[in-house]
Amino acid sequence: MRKFLPLAMILTLVFTMLLFGTPAGAAEKETTLYNLTSVCRPDDKTVQLRITNDSDQDENYTLSWKGGSEKFEGIVKAHGKAVQNVPWTSANDTWILDIAGQQVTTEVGDKPKCDPEVPAPALTVTGDGKGNVFASITNAKEAKGTWTYLIEDYPPIVHMGVEGLKDEANFEHYLSPMIPSGMYKVTVIFEGVADGKAVKLTRTISLKVEVQPHQYKMAYQYKFEDCKHKIVGQVLGAKEISTWWEIEILKQDGTRAAYKDQMGSRSTLFSAEFDVLPAGTYTVSVALVPDSTYIDGKPGFAAATFPLEVTEEQVKACKSSTPQPPSSGNQNIGGRLPDTSTAYPVAAATGVAVLLAGVTLLVVRRFS
Repeated sequence: MRKFLPLAMILTLVFTMLLFGTPAGAAEKETTLYNLTSVCRPDDKTVQLRITNDSDQDENYTLSWKGGSEKFEGIVKAHGKAVQNVPWTSANDTWILDIAGQQVTTEVGDKPKCDPEVPAPALTVTGDGKGNVFASITNAKEAKGTWTYLIEDYPPIVHMGVEGLKDEANFEHYLSPMIPSGMYKVTVIFEGVADGKAVKLTRTISLKVEVQPHQYKMAYQYKFEDCKHKIVGQVLGAKEISTWWEIEILKQDGTRAAYKDQMGSRSTLFSAEFDVLPAGTYTVSVALVPDSTYIDGKPGFAAATFPLEVTEEQVKACKSSTPQPPSSGNQNIGGRLPDTSTAYPVAAATGVAVLLAGVTLLVVRRFS
Protein backbone atom coordinates (compact mmCIF):
# COMPACT_ATOMS: atom_id res chain seq x y z
CA MET A 1 0.00 0.00 0.00
CA ARG A 2 2.91 2.33 0.80
CA LYS A 3 4.37 2.02 -2.69
CA PHE A 4 1.29 3.81 -4.08
CA LEU A 5 1.56 6.72 -1.63
CA PRO A 6 3.95 8.90 -3.70
CA LEU A 7 1.72 8.50 -6.75
CA ALA A 8 -1.34 9.57 -4.74
CA MET A 9 0.52 12.62 -3.43
CA ILE A 10 1.55 13.63 -6.96
CA LEU A 11 -1.99 13.30 -8.28
CA THR A 12 -3.32 15.33 -5.35
CA LEU A 13 -0.73 18.08 -6.02
CA VAL A 14 -1.57 18.23 -9.75
CA PHE A 15 -5.32 18.38 -9.04
CA THR A 16 -4.77 21.21 -6.53
CA MET A 17 -2.69 23.23 -9.03
CA LEU A 18 -5.33 22.84 -11.71
CA LEU A 19 -8.15 23.73 -9.34
CA PHE A 20 -6.55 26.85 -7.91
CA GLY A 21 -4.68 27.83 -11.04
CA THR A 22 -7.81 28.20 -13.22
CA PRO A 23 -9.02 31.57 -11.86
CA ALA A 24 -5.57 33.07 -12.28
CA GLY A 25 -5.41 31.85 -15.87
CA ALA A 26 -8.88 33.21 -16.61
CA ALA A 27 -8.00 36.56 -15.12
CA GLU A 28 -4.85 36.69 -17.24
CA LYS A 29 -6.89 35.94 -20.34
CA GLU A 30 -9.33 38.75 -19.50
CA THR A 31 -6.46 41.19 -18.99
CA THR A 32 -5.31 40.67 -22.57
CA LEU A 33 -8.49 42.45 -23.73
CA TYR A 34 -6.90 45.72 -22.64
CA ASN A 35 -3.41 47.02 -23.12
CA LEU A 36 -1.36 50.12 -22.40
CA THR A 37 1.73 50.91 -24.46
CA SER A 38 4.12 53.81 -24.75
CA VAL A 39 4.32 55.08 -28.33
CA CYS A 40 6.50 58.15 -28.79
CA ARG A 41 7.31 61.62 -27.43
CA PRO A 42 5.63 64.63 -29.10
CA ASP A 43 8.10 66.91 -27.25
CA ASP A 44 10.68 66.84 -24.45
CA LYS A 45 8.05 67.04 -21.70
CA THR A 46 5.35 64.73 -23.07
CA VAL A 47 4.95 61.07 -23.91
CA GLN A 48 2.13 59.50 -25.95
CA LEU A 49 0.37 56.46 -24.51
CA ARG A 50 -1.95 54.16 -26.45
CA ILE A 51 -4.91 52.38 -24.83
CA THR A 52 -6.16 49.29 -26.68
CA ASN A 53 -9.64 47.82 -26.14
CA ASP A 54 -10.27 44.41 -27.71
CA SER A 55 -13.58 43.87 -25.93
CA ASP A 56 -17.02 44.05 -27.54
CA GLN A 57 -18.08 47.26 -25.79
CA ASP A 58 -16.90 50.82 -25.23
CA GLU A 59 -15.03 51.28 -21.95
CA ASN A 60 -14.25 54.23 -19.67
CA TYR A 61 -10.64 54.39 -18.57
CA THR A 62 -8.46 56.28 -16.10
CA LEU A 63 -4.73 56.83 -16.47
CA SER A 64 -2.80 57.65 -13.29
CA TRP A 65 0.87 58.41 -12.79
CA LYS A 66 2.47 56.09 -10.25
CA GLY A 67 4.07 58.34 -7.66
CA GLY A 68 2.35 61.44 -9.04
CA SER A 69 -1.01 63.17 -8.81
CA GLU A 70 -1.83 63.49 -12.52
CA LYS A 71 -4.86 61.59 -13.82
CA PHE A 72 -6.51 61.41 -17.23
CA GLU A 73 -9.92 59.99 -18.08
CA GLY A 74 -11.48 59.03 -21.38
CA ILE A 75 -13.42 56.48 -23.42
CA VAL A 76 -11.97 53.88 -25.76
CA LYS A 77 -14.28 52.36 -28.37
CA ALA A 78 -14.94 48.63 -28.64
CA HIS A 79 -12.17 46.97 -30.64
CA GLY A 80 -10.54 50.37 -30.85
CA LYS A 81 -7.63 52.44 -29.65
CA ALA A 82 -7.28 55.75 -27.86
CA VAL A 83 -4.22 57.98 -27.62
CA GLN A 84 -3.42 60.09 -24.57
CA ASN A 85 -0.54 62.54 -24.15
CA VAL A 86 0.81 62.58 -20.57
CA PRO A 87 3.70 64.32 -18.77
CA TRP A 88 7.18 62.81 -19.13
CA THR A 89 10.07 63.25 -16.71
CA SER A 90 12.19 60.15 -17.33
CA ALA A 91 12.20 56.75 -19.00
CA ASN A 92 11.33 55.24 -15.60
CA ASP A 93 7.93 56.95 -15.41
CA THR A 94 5.21 54.38 -14.75
CA TRP A 95 1.54 54.79 -15.69
CA ILE A 96 -1.41 52.70 -14.54
CA LEU A 97 -4.49 52.04 -16.66
CA ASP A 98 -7.74 51.33 -14.80
CA ILE A 99 -10.34 49.89 -17.17
CA ALA A 100 -13.32 47.54 -16.69
CA GLY A 101 -12.23 46.69 -13.14
CA GLN A 102 -8.73 45.74 -14.22
CA GLN A 103 -5.32 47.40 -14.06
CA VAL A 104 -2.56 47.45 -16.64
CA THR A 105 0.82 49.02 -15.84
CA THR A 106 3.54 50.18 -18.20
CA GLU A 107 6.89 51.92 -17.93
CA VAL A 108 7.21 54.59 -20.63
CA GLY A 109 10.84 53.89 -21.49
CA ASP A 110 13.08 56.03 -23.67
CA LYS A 111 10.84 56.58 -26.71
CA PRO A 112 11.78 58.44 -29.92
CA LYS A 113 10.18 61.67 -31.07
CA CYS A 114 6.80 61.30 -32.79
CA ASP A 115 6.67 61.70 -36.55
CA PRO A 116 5.03 64.96 -37.63
CA GLU A 117 1.31 64.51 -38.25
CA VAL A 118 0.55 64.05 -41.94
CA PRO A 119 -2.81 65.53 -42.96
CA ALA A 120 -5.19 63.10 -44.61
CA PRO A 121 -6.24 63.56 -48.26
CA ALA A 122 -9.23 65.87 -48.57
CA LEU A 123 -11.63 66.90 -51.31
CA THR A 124 -12.36 70.53 -52.11
CA VAL A 125 -15.20 71.55 -54.43
CA THR A 126 -15.98 75.01 -55.78
CA GLY A 127 -18.27 76.39 -58.44
CA ASP A 128 -19.35 79.59 -60.16
CA GLY A 129 -22.50 81.13 -61.58
CA LYS A 130 -21.83 79.72 -65.03
CA GLY A 131 -22.23 76.22 -63.68
CA ASN A 132 -18.54 75.37 -63.68
CA VAL A 133 -17.62 72.92 -60.92
CA PHE A 134 -14.03 72.28 -59.87
CA ALA A 135 -12.91 69.53 -57.49
CA SER A 136 -9.39 68.81 -56.28
CA ILE A 137 -7.77 66.30 -53.96
CA THR A 138 -5.47 68.08 -51.53
CA ASN A 139 -2.77 66.57 -49.31
CA ALA A 140 -2.06 63.90 -51.93
CA LYS A 141 0.70 63.67 -54.51
CA GLU A 142 -0.98 61.02 -56.63
CA ALA A 143 -4.53 59.69 -56.91
CA LYS A 144 -6.39 57.29 -59.16
CA GLY A 145 -9.97 56.10 -58.98
CA THR A 146 -13.59 56.81 -59.85
CA TRP A 147 -15.32 60.20 -59.77
CA THR A 148 -19.06 60.33 -59.17
CA TYR A 149 -20.87 63.57 -59.87
CA LEU A 150 -24.32 64.15 -58.35
CA ILE A 151 -26.66 67.07 -58.88
CA GLU A 152 -29.87 67.43 -56.94
CA ASP A 153 -32.87 65.80 -58.66
CA TYR A 154 -30.69 64.20 -61.34
CA PRO A 155 -29.28 60.66 -61.54
CA PRO A 156 -25.60 60.11 -60.74
CA ILE A 157 -23.01 60.45 -63.45
CA VAL A 158 -19.84 58.40 -63.06
CA HIS A 159 -16.54 58.83 -64.85
CA MET A 160 -14.67 55.55 -64.61
CA GLY A 161 -10.96 54.78 -64.74
CA VAL A 162 -9.51 58.25 -64.35
CA GLU A 163 -5.79 58.02 -65.07
CA GLY A 164 -2.76 60.19 -64.55
CA LEU A 165 -4.09 62.19 -61.62
CA LYS A 166 -1.00 63.66 -60.00
CA ASP A 167 0.03 66.68 -57.93
CA GLU A 168 -3.25 67.52 -56.22
CA ALA A 169 -5.26 65.79 -58.89
CA ASN A 170 -8.22 67.83 -60.02
CA PHE A 171 -11.50 67.11 -61.70
CA GLU A 172 -13.27 69.74 -63.80
CA HIS A 173 -16.87 69.53 -64.87
CA TYR A 174 -19.45 71.72 -66.54
CA LEU A 175 -23.12 71.66 -65.75
CA SER A 176 -25.31 71.42 -68.78
CA PRO A 177 -26.34 74.91 -69.93
CA MET A 178 -29.81 73.46 -70.48
CA ILE A 179 -30.36 73.23 -66.71
CA PRO A 180 -32.70 76.03 -65.58
CA SER A 181 -31.40 78.84 -63.39
CA GLY A 182 -31.62 78.24 -59.64
CA MET A 183 -29.89 76.85 -56.58
CA TYR A 184 -28.61 73.31 -56.82
CA LYS A 185 -26.96 70.91 -54.42
CA VAL A 186 -23.84 69.53 -56.09
CA THR A 187 -21.95 66.53 -54.70
CA VAL A 188 -18.63 65.18 -55.93
CA ILE A 189 -17.38 61.78 -54.74
CA PHE A 190 -13.92 60.34 -55.30
CA GLU A 191 -13.34 56.68 -54.53
CA GLY A 192 -9.98 55.12 -55.23
CA VAL A 193 -6.36 55.25 -54.08
CA ALA A 194 -4.47 58.35 -52.93
CA ASP A 195 -0.75 58.01 -52.23
CA GLY A 196 -1.14 54.24 -52.03
CA LYS A 197 -4.05 54.21 -49.56
CA ALA A 198 -7.71 53.45 -50.29
CA VAL A 199 -9.92 56.51 -49.78
CA LYS A 200 -13.50 57.62 -50.31
CA LEU A 201 -13.89 61.39 -50.29
CA THR A 202 -17.21 63.23 -50.49
CA ARG A 203 -17.99 66.93 -50.63
CA THR A 204 -21.31 68.74 -51.20
CA ILE A 205 -21.78 72.42 -52.04
CA SER A 206 -24.69 74.70 -52.92
CA LEU A 207 -24.35 76.28 -56.34
CA LYS A 208 -26.37 79.04 -57.96
CA VAL A 209 -26.66 78.38 -61.69
CA GLU A 210 -27.65 81.06 -64.18
CA VAL A 211 -28.96 80.35 -67.66
CA GLN A 212 -26.10 80.41 -70.12
CA PRO A 213 -26.32 83.26 -72.64
CA HIS A 214 -25.81 82.95 -76.39
CA GLN A 215 -27.08 79.41 -76.79
CA TYR A 216 -27.24 78.08 -80.32
CA LYS A 217 -29.05 75.09 -81.72
CA MET A 218 -27.17 71.94 -82.62
CA ALA A 219 -28.50 69.87 -85.51
CA TYR A 220 -27.22 66.33 -85.94
CA GLN A 221 -27.44 63.42 -88.32
CA TYR A 222 -26.64 59.77 -87.74
CA LYS A 223 -26.20 57.04 -90.34
CA PHE A 224 -25.02 53.44 -90.07
CA GLU A 225 -23.32 52.66 -93.35
CA ASP A 226 -20.52 50.34 -94.46
CA CYS A 227 -20.23 49.06 -90.88
CA LYS A 228 -19.49 52.57 -89.65
CA HIS A 229 -21.38 54.80 -87.25
CA LYS A 230 -21.34 58.14 -89.09
CA ILE A 231 -22.27 61.20 -87.04
CA VAL A 232 -22.48 64.82 -88.16
CA GLY A 233 -23.12 67.86 -85.97
CA GLN A 234 -23.86 71.38 -87.18
CA VAL A 235 -24.33 74.65 -85.29
CA LEU A 236 -27.31 76.51 -86.70
CA GLY A 237 -27.53 80.27 -87.08
CA ALA A 238 -23.80 80.92 -86.58
CA LYS A 239 -21.80 83.03 -89.03
CA GLU A 240 -18.35 82.45 -87.61
CA ILE A 241 -17.07 80.15 -84.90
CA SER A 242 -13.98 79.17 -82.94
CA THR A 243 -14.53 76.02 -80.93
CA TRP A 244 -13.54 72.63 -79.64
CA TRP A 245 -15.82 69.96 -81.12
CA GLU A 246 -16.47 66.70 -79.28
CA ILE A 247 -18.50 63.66 -80.27
CA GLU A 248 -18.74 60.96 -77.65
CA ILE A 249 -20.61 57.66 -77.47
CA LEU A 250 -21.42 56.55 -73.93
CA LYS A 251 -22.42 53.18 -72.54
CA GLN A 252 -25.40 52.87 -70.23
CA ASP A 253 -23.17 52.91 -67.15
CA GLY A 254 -21.75 56.27 -68.22
CA THR A 255 -18.37 54.99 -69.38
CA ARG A 256 -16.97 55.99 -72.73
CA ALA A 257 -17.39 53.63 -75.68
CA ALA A 258 -15.94 55.89 -78.39
CA TYR A 259 -14.71 59.47 -78.69
CA LYS A 260 -13.43 61.92 -81.30
CA ASP A 261 -12.75 65.63 -81.09
CA GLN A 262 -11.31 68.56 -83.01
CA MET A 263 -9.66 71.48 -81.24
CA GLY A 264 -9.25 74.91 -82.76
CA SER A 265 -11.98 74.34 -85.31
CA ARG A 266 -13.49 77.27 -87.23
CA SER A 267 -16.17 75.21 -88.91
CA THR A 268 -19.81 75.14 -87.90
CA LEU A 269 -19.90 71.49 -89.00
CA PHE A 270 -18.06 68.45 -87.62
CA SER A 271 -18.33 64.81 -88.69
CA ALA A 272 -16.83 61.63 -87.30
CA GLU A 273 -16.90 57.91 -88.09
CA PHE A 274 -16.69 55.07 -85.59
CA ASP A 275 -16.22 51.34 -86.10
CA VAL A 276 -19.21 49.16 -85.35
CA LEU A 277 -19.89 48.92 -81.62
CA PRO A 278 -20.97 45.84 -79.66
CA ALA A 279 -24.72 45.31 -79.57
CA GLY A 280 -26.42 47.44 -76.93
CA THR A 281 -27.94 50.80 -76.06
CA TYR A 282 -25.77 53.92 -76.12
CA THR A 283 -26.07 57.70 -75.78
CA VAL A 284 -24.42 59.93 -78.37
CA SER A 285 -23.37 63.44 -77.36
CA VAL A 286 -22.44 66.08 -79.92
CA ALA A 287 -21.22 69.24 -78.22
CA LEU A 288 -19.00 72.29 -78.18
CA VAL A 289 -16.80 72.66 -75.09
CA PRO A 290 -18.20 75.75 -73.30
CA ASP A 291 -15.00 77.51 -72.24
CA SER A 292 -13.39 76.94 -75.65
CA THR A 293 -16.24 78.20 -77.83
CA TYR A 294 -16.85 81.64 -79.34
CA ILE A 295 -19.73 82.09 -81.76
CA ASP A 296 -20.02 85.35 -83.67
CA GLY A 297 -17.46 86.87 -81.31
CA LYS A 298 -19.23 85.91 -78.05
CA PRO A 299 -18.95 82.96 -75.67
CA GLY A 300 -21.38 80.34 -76.93
CA PHE A 301 -22.57 76.82 -76.50
CA ALA A 302 -24.45 74.17 -78.43
CA ALA A 303 -25.09 70.51 -77.75
CA ALA A 304 -27.37 67.65 -78.66
CA THR A 305 -27.74 64.08 -77.47
CA PHE A 306 -29.64 61.14 -78.86
CA PRO A 307 -29.99 57.42 -78.09
CA LEU A 308 -28.29 54.84 -80.27
CA GLU A 309 -29.32 51.20 -80.50
CA VAL A 310 -26.82 48.75 -82.01
CA THR A 311 -28.42 45.42 -82.95
CA GLU A 312 -26.98 41.92 -83.04
CA GLU A 313 -27.85 41.77 -86.74
CA GLN A 314 -25.64 44.76 -87.47
CA VAL A 315 -22.72 43.30 -85.52
CA LYS A 316 -23.04 39.86 -87.17
CA ALA A 317 -23.31 41.37 -90.63
CA CYS A 318 -20.12 43.36 -90.11
CA LYS A 319 -18.24 40.33 -88.83
CA SER A 320 -19.18 38.32 -91.90
CA SER A 321 -16.59 38.00 -94.66
CA THR A 322 -19.25 39.20 -97.08
CA PRO A 323 -21.23 41.68 -95.04
CA GLN A 324 -24.95 41.84 -95.66
CA PRO A 325 -27.02 44.92 -94.89
CA PRO A 326 -28.91 44.65 -91.59
CA SER A 327 -32.49 43.49 -91.99
CA SER A 328 -33.73 46.83 -90.67
CA GLY A 329 -31.81 48.74 -93.34
CA ASN A 330 -29.66 51.79 -92.74
CA GLN A 331 -30.61 53.91 -89.77
CA ASN A 332 -30.93 57.63 -90.26
CA ILE A 333 -31.57 59.82 -87.26
CA GLY A 334 -31.66 63.59 -87.33
CA GLY A 335 -33.14 66.52 -85.52
CA ARG A 336 -32.49 69.59 -83.49
CA LEU A 337 -33.01 70.67 -79.91
CA PRO A 338 -36.13 72.70 -78.96
CA ASP A 339 -35.77 76.46 -78.60
CA THR A 340 -35.89 76.30 -74.81
CA SER A 341 -35.83 73.65 -72.14
CA THR A 342 -39.36 74.64 -71.14
CA ALA A 343 -40.97 74.39 -74.58
CA TYR A 344 -41.69 70.72 -74.13
CA PRO A 345 -41.77 69.98 -70.37
CA VAL A 346 -41.82 66.18 -70.49
CA ALA A 347 -39.21 65.88 -73.23
CA ALA A 348 -37.12 68.57 -71.58
CA ALA A 349 -36.98 66.72 -68.29
CA THR A 350 -35.69 63.61 -70.02
CA GLY A 351 -33.49 65.54 -72.41
CA VAL A 352 -31.82 67.51 -69.65
CA ALA A 353 -30.84 64.37 -67.78
CA VAL A 354 -29.48 62.73 -70.93
CA LEU A 355 -27.71 65.90 -72.00
CA LEU A 356 -26.21 66.27 -68.56
CA ALA A 357 -24.85 62.74 -68.74
CA GLY A 358 -23.27 63.44 -72.10
CA VAL A 359 -21.77 66.82 -71.36
CA THR A 360 -20.48 65.73 -67.94
CA LEU A 361 -18.05 63.20 -69.27
CA LEU A 362 -16.85 65.34 -72.15
CA VAL A 363 -15.06 67.84 -69.99
CA VAL A 364 -13.17 65.81 -67.40
CA ARG A 365 -9.68 66.87 -68.37
CA ARG A 366 -6.65 69.00 -67.70
CA PHE A 367 -5.28 67.04 -64.83
CA SER A 368 -2.17 68.61 -63.51
